[in-house]
Amino acid sequence: NGQGSVSIIQDLESISELNNLGNTVQSITVHDDMLFIIVNGSSLIHIFEINENEEEYVQTINTNGSGPRNLIIHDELAYFTNWNTSDIKIMNLENYEIINTIPVDGLPEDIISDGDNLWVSIIMNEDWSDGNKVLKINPLTGNMIEFDVGFGPGELLYHNNAIYISRTYYDTYWNAYHATSKIYNNEIITKYFILN
Repeated sequence: NGQGSVSIIQDLESISELNNLGNTVQSITVHDDMLFIIVNGSSLIHIFEINENEEEYVQTINTNGSGPRNLIIHDELAYFTNWNTSDIKIMNLENYEIINTIPVDGLPEDIISDGDNLWVSIIMNEDWSDGNKVLKINPLTGNMIEFDVGFGPGELLYHNNAIYISRTYYDTYWNAYHATSKIYNNEIITKYFILN
């Protein structure tokens, strides 16, 4: 019915549910005692405070059709990727206002931090063809470095001074191919191909 929900689970049992969040729940982020729920189709971000016994509604941010995907907190600011506007928006956590935008070339998917820099996967190009880039962004200067990691970069993980990238991409017959790539601390890229 176009209304997403989030279940809260404790000790393997569902203890509460947040309903009627909109279309479609894309991702959730927990930071300290705050819960951020991104609703992609409705372009909303719901914010809840997590208490011991319940989740207390704080505010809903309307991103005006940006198509948000994933969110991370870095240096007390929220950064979230957006498909429809091809950018990363920056939100102030004191008043939940969007204070800046970082435009990117393509559709940004996942976003993580290595403690200093932001890393963003460009899963598709603006024409919806397979993307092949991961961006390293200095949030202080806006300086951006592109890495060609192979088609379909999606989820990112930072571990032991390296960025690990899961990839899914398709041929003209919609056959899926899966692969991983790794960007080392010295910025050398290694690709491991796994065919479907």
